[in-house]
Amino acid sequence: MSTQDKSVAGTTTLVGTAVLWLLLIASGFAQSGSFENKPGTWGQEIQPQVYSHYALTAAEAKAFGQRMETLAAVVREASVFNPPLGFQPRFRARTWLPDECSRPAANCKQRVVPAQIGLTIYYFFKGQNGEAAWGGENCTGAGIWVNDPRATFNGTNYDVFGAPYLLLSDGRHICFEPQKTAEVGGFPLYDDTLLIITKNARPYWVPVTRKQYLEALIRFHEAELARNTERLGKRAADPYQAWLSKADERREALEQAYERLKKIDPAKAEELRRKGEQMESQMAASLKKSGGGSADADPLRFQRDIVTALRRELEAMKPAEQESQAWYKRPGDKQEDLYRSGLAPAVTAQGRALVTLNPDFLDHTRSRADWQLITVHFSWTGYSPEFIGAKRLREACHTIDWRRVASLLD
Repeated sequence: MSTQDKSVAGTTTLVGTAVLWLLLIASGFAQSGSFENKPGTWGQEIQPQVYSHYALTAAEAKAFGQRMETLAAVVREASVFNPPLGFQPRFRARTWLPDECSRPAANCKQRVVPAQIGLTIYYFFKGQNGEAAWGGENCTGAGIWVNDPRATFNGTNYDVFGAPYLLLSDGRHICFEPQKTAEVGGFPLYDDTLLIITKNARPYWVPVTRKQYLEALIRFHEAELARNTERLGKRAADPYQAWLSKADERREALEQAYERLKKIDPAKAEELRRKGEQMESQMAASLKKSGGGSADADPLRFQRDIVTALRRELEAMKPAEQESQAWYKRPGDKQEDLYRSGLAPAVTAQGRALVTLNPDFLDHTRSRADWQLITVHFSWTGYSPEFIGAKRLREACHTIDWRRVASLLD
């Protein structure tokens, strides 16, 4: 089950627990230690069944599975996947069931059916005796997502102001807008890793306004403040503050004892009062010295001040400014920068525009089994251009017939 739908938990990438489909583990072996031209074989595993949660007709489910078969055939025809192979390519496909579809109250009968496909390249390397061994853990690959607009982002797009998965009020993520870096087969490649194929003219993303961003950031800090408030509330009270809070009760009790004793022995009554006041003073000094009585009576004052500063920033904006697209530039490291939102003027150097998913991208008037969007994530980031895995994956990117892939779209 993918954790893509989980707003905070676990994964920092869009593919989440789909590690079986998209293996991003960096390889530790050198190219010289691999067998580039050892014949490999194409491996294919397709689960064409569509989850019953989507309530497709038998004909719709069959057609959906056949498209995955066709996609595999198109990918396999790329030159890099034909002899001589020095790797083991694996193509795996299945329909995908988001977390909410498993909940009793969920209604996925109205949802466009998504699928996830993994294309993984496993390499042969020299084993202990010099023989060619299959390095299953050393790989590079690509994840292909069908009908899932959220896959038009990846984990690096989520980390805004150090707050991963910053959310709008309706649950959509606030993300950095991906930057188009090239075209492959006539389709845009973003951030050198993200290929988007669609016939839908609607935008994948829509701008996040400055107001939306500030409100989301305020909600984030308020939630953190609430959690910390609850956490501190469960801690034992500060002994010094607890002692001071009972001062009036002790003073009253001492006075009552003084008055009773005064009727019997005035001298001892005065001694009782003197010792009581002395004990009060000494105990307070001792507790304060032992660590109680911090000068900061509100340990969460810093967080409260951040929320206050963000609210003031929002209130100071004119309506037109609030509705303009948000651009973010990381604040500096000075103390005063901690109270700033990071909002910057549009097209700021080193700044990035903020966007969120277009909730109206998919056309819900069409058959829910139609393919409307194909998104491909290539996992070559961090690899040397000379690394065999990155080289073969880039060859796959540039030799797969993406126009034929696009013909699977409705």
